[in-house]
Amino acid sequence: MQLCFLGTASGLPEQDRFGQTVIVSKEDEEGRLGHYILDAGDGASSMFARNGFDHREIHAIVISHMHGDHHGGFLQLVKSCMHYDRTEELVVIAPEEGIPALKMYLEASYLYDPLLGFPIRWVSMKDLVRQPITLPGGIQFESFPNSHLDSARHRLAAHSSLEHNRTFESYSMSLLDGETRLVYSGNLNGPAGADELAAFIEPCDVFVCELAHVNPTELGRFLANKRIGITAIAHFHPKWTGMPDEAIVKLVLDGAASHGEIGTVMSMRDGQCLTTSPGAQFVRTRQLVPHTFK
Repeated sequence: MQLCFLGTASGLPEQDRFGQTVIVSKEDEEGRLGHYILDAGDGASSMFARNGFDHREIHAIVISHMHGDHHGGFLQLVKSCMHYDRTEELVVIAPEEGIPALKMYLEASYLYDPLLGFPIRWVSMKDLVRQPITLPGGIQFESFPNSHLDSARHRLAAHSSLEHNRTFESYSMSLLDGETRLVYSGNLNGPAGADELAAFIEPCDVFVCELAHVNPTELGRFLANKRIGITAIAHFHPKWTGMPDEAIVKLVLDGAASHGEIGTVMSMRDGQCLTTSPGAQFVRTRQLVPHTFK
């Protein structure tokens, strides 16, 4: 399994960081490559192609919650799949409250199901809480609800005149490939937001954690003495701009120092990849098959 971080910014993209988009890639037993997109920040389709990935090899697009910086690139990913003459089913996993809106957005952009050339299988995150499914390519996927949108719940409650049917769904998730388990935080709720993942996270080979809301010192405290191999930090709030990666990692390590030992901590940048298999070759530079557009 390999992870590539196409974008590592928070909801405020920066000059050197684009919107959060993480690609999980794996080859099946027959050597066929497949990709799973965890959140589709703005520009996701362009970054996906620029980094040498093929839209026809996407198995699933996953949206953790319905804030725009996590699905802003979704429509163009689907549109690019159409233009590349994709034919295989595309799985889209999203909060149940967001699926009707995403469908309407596609249709509002003239991307009707019969015109795409491939089927979309819509899967509600709510149905996958402690109920893992096997995705195309053999990855087992499971969701875990978190309280990131509690603040949105409180803001809307303060405006009684606003009528809505929002359910404030936000999810963390795990992807399991044989013995290798990846946990993706999505967005969490406040400086100590990782704490609510305590019952879900172990054991974990790679933990991708956001730093848009979570405090690195609190993250270090949370990581101490847990069975987590690598913690890869992404989704950076602009307040961390200008701080060297080593300094951010040190804050995490300092937070753990008085609580116990932790695994490897990495501060990720756009375009960086890591593999969970020692000696494995990165697939990021895989050459695209020449395509003739109709």
